[in-house]
Amino acid sequence: MMLIFGFKTKIAAYGTVFLLLIFALSMTIALGVKAPLDYSVWAGSAAAFLLATQKEYFFSIDTLTKKS
Repeated sequence: MMLIFGFKTKIAAYGTVFLLLIFALSMTIALGVKAPLDYSVWAGSAAAFLLATQKEYFFSIDTLTKKS
């Protein structure tokens, strides 16, 4: 919900990276390499990491509440 509304985006994105990375690793160990690639878990983790490394978020609540 935090990512959808753009509230505390950096914290939520890093949490998403961690959760998806753990999920992808466990899925790889349990089901093999093909399953996480079929469900794009690695791509989701990489996208969350890309979001977490952004300096500014234009369309988010964080931008509205930021003190200038």
